[in-house]
Amino acid sequence: MIRETLLKQIFVLIVCIVVLHFSALVFYLYWSIWWYDEVVHYLGGVWIALASLWLFFFSGYVHLKANRSAQILAMVVIFALTIGVLWELFEFLFGESFIVSNYEIDTLSDLLMDIAGGLSGYLYFVFRKYEKILIENN
Repeated sequence: MIRETLLKQIFVLIVCIVVLHFSALVFYLYWSIWWYDEVVHYLGGVWIALASLWLFFFSGYVHLKANRSAQILAMVVIFALTIGVLWELFEFLFGESFIVSNYEIDTLSDLLMDIAGGLSGYLYFVFRKYEKILIENN
């Protein structure tokens, strides 16, 4: 039950992110609203956190053991940061980095929002008591 509920929530979140992203591209929101990119990165971090938690612990595809909250938190933050860095490299390789002035500051703020979203996803996971069930079952 938890597995399906979390998966549905992850799906709804990614649909929201896709709608926000394509709306930004169509209406130039990334260039006209300075904080819009930060919101999308934050939600992306939440999605990465929840998706990685579901994949690693509830999907049955990967078998990880975690018996402490700190291990789960570290995994989520590292995964969110890794995906964020890969996304920034993607932007750089395809020339998106030269469009934004102060690219270094923009990149740093994007990565911080990815981490903040990852932390929020983890806190949501804890708030929903998924973590307690996870640790008890390991």
